[in-house]
Amino acid sequence: MAKKRFGQNFLQDTGIIEQIISSIPLETCAEVLEIGAGKGALTFPLLLNIDKLYAVEKDRDLIKQLRSDALAYGNLTLFEQDILTFQLSSLVTSATLTVVGNLPYNITTPILFHLTKQRDQIKNMFFMVQKEVADRLCAQPGCKQMSRLSIMLQADWQMETLFQIPPEAFLPKPKVTSAFVSFYPRSEPVANGHREEFSQLVLSAFQTRRKTIRNALKQWLTEEDISSSGVLPTDRAEDLTLQHFAQLAKTLSEKKQ
Repeated sequence: MAKKRFGQNFLQDTGIIEQIISSIPLETCAEVLEIGAGKGALTFPLLLNIDKLYAVEKDRDLIKQLRSDALAYGNLTLFEQDILTFQLSSLVTSATLTVVGNLPYNITTPILFHLTKQRDQIKNMFFMVQKEVADRLCAQPGCKQMSRLSIMLQADWQMETLFQIPPEAFLPKPKVTSAFVSFYPRSEPVANGHREEFSQLVLSAFQTRRKTIRNALKQWLTEEDISSSGVLPTDRAEDLTLQHFAQLAKTLSEKKQ
């Protein structure tokens, strides 16, 4: 039985599972970490296709069953732990890890930021998330889905929604549609060297997203600063590109020197 406190919705549709497996370039994956192994819907198909699988699961009851079911497999290592405290450096020391999973809707954002802090160990990631979250992750300037989440994660990742997953694919059935999203790390993170200023400006801009950039960022930058960064002071947060925010952050960083 699914436990509400863990945000559990177990994937059960074999067609969707096959689609997920075929969407991950497993032939190039040396080591894979699965977040939230659950009842093993993805775990065991993954084990048939890769040499080494790590799986993190917080639910003690599910861990017991997984250990029992996995006795026939020698290439699975299970961790009974919260992913929000799990350190990828305990598994790998370079960007060789592929991370996959059906992320609990209630902690999707904290998980993504936790993993982003450890991007140096990650080769790529593939997650099932709520479609609304996927739309925000992959949002482009000018659309209403553009948000702080969009900009902060796009600074480190190139993301793409690969396909949608209907509620009927899960048990219990969630009230929302899901989506399968790929994450590939940028070769060079945006705003490297002035990430603190970047975070401050993105937060301020989207906290008051109805305001123009001139008014939203007035505690940090003058109208002249904004214009010299290539940004129209009358634009709003969702109108700005990733590069716009990076340039604004560079301007702010230079002002502090």
